[in-house]
Amino acid sequence: HTPAMVACTMLPTLLVVLIAAAVGTALPSGRANSHTVRAPSSSCSTAEDCSLNGDCTNGACVCDKPWAGPNCQRLVFLPAASKPETPSCKNSPACVYHGDGTSTTTSWGGSIVLHDDGSYYMAVAEMAKNCSLGQWTTNSQVAIVTSKSPTGPFKKLGVAVTPWSHNPEMVRYVDGSYLIYTLGNGTAHGTEKDCRTGSADAGAATEVYPQAEEHDGNHTVGFVIHRATSPLGPWTAHTAIMPGFQPSWNMKNWNPAPVVLPDGRIRVMVHTNPAPWAGLTIVEAASWEGPYIPITGDVSPCEKCEEDPFMWVDSKRNWHVLYHRMFDPAGGSPVPSPGWCGGHAFSKDGLKWSSFSNLDDIGRSYNTSIPLDNGQVFEVERRERPKLLINSKGVLTHLYNGAITSDFGTYTVVAPLQV
Repeated sequence: HTPAMVACTMLPTLLVVLIAAAVGTALPSGRANSHTVRAPSSSCSTAEDCSLNGDCTNGACVCDKPWAGPNCQRLVFLPAASKPETPSCKNSPACVYHGDGTSTTTSWGGSIVLHDDGSYYMAVAEMAKNCSLGQWTTNSQVAIVTSKSPTGPFKKLGVAVTPWSHNPEMVRYVDGSYLIYTLGNGTAHGTEKDCRTGSADAGAATEVYPQAEEHDGNHTVGFVIHRATSPLGPWTAHTAIMPGFQPSWNMKNWNPAPVVLPDGRIRVMVHTNPAPWAGLTIVEAASWEGPYIPITGDVSPCEKCEEDPFMWVDSKRNWHVLYHRMFDPAGGSPVPSPGWCGGHAFSKDGLKWSSFSNLDDIGRSYNTSIPLDNGQVFEVERRERPKLLINSKGVLTHLYNGAITSDFGTYTVVAPLQV
């Protein structure tokens, strides 16, 4: 989703309010160490009534951390840093990456992994040549940054995928190598802008997206995966193919969400975009090289409801996805603020999924309000591109997003989860 699509309502950046007041629906306080929640108007009978995030015990959901709520659908957050240590953040609340050193660079979300050396490495989307998110369709690239802590400070090591590349997700394969899946393949997409002189918003890029490349008459398309034996690189491009790509699908916002299975198979949730903010399909490959074969139809039969999926498998072998939730509360803007911007869906087998509809309260997992360690609540204008850090025990520990703020610019935020 791009800035040109909506004019956001400007709100005060720091709001000393309850998160519940911001969205009109109460959220958990985030202080309890265990969660046994009895729904006031409903009861559970199976774990699916608890969003596969807990167990149904005596008619009530007992939620696994960091989940809470009547159906274990809400993420519970610890306070984020009000003045982060990363120099480029320059006291931007909840910031984890806003450029290299003391220079400020627009970034738009990142995917993080823990390396064998105990360091955290993030593949982050940043705008080259001091450009803003307005030039994301020409200037977005994937940088590798590292830190000893999941909350930073992060140091830039280099660029893994040159423009044009966006919304990276980095995963560890079964052979120990690293894979980066992206929107865009690292080749030029239009004329790259140079915003280092004058306004960073000068010469905004045209809203043009790459379409699927037809390799034959059977709707086989190609996409690029970047691989390295270390997060330090070097990164090598590999073109994988996807047979059976439907004529109504396109690659313009496909935002791949890969999951590596223990036997080396990879499943990817693909945003197929047959209608605005709609369409999710699961493809699978026997190994990372491909081919990637569609194994489901559309698992999210709704329009104007979702984009930016992040998929994972929990310690109980249940499947989950966080996604950018749209038009909630309903109205003219696809990204209301305050509003619900994080959605959650679940599946027993990764093939048949719960509802993605933005009309269902059970799908609301987080909103545009970020609690801070100074007791205030930071209200962002937009919070998209969700990515989770999951520890070796399968526990969710941190949520990362791209965020647009009214006073601090556009950067990648991190919110620690209560575990």
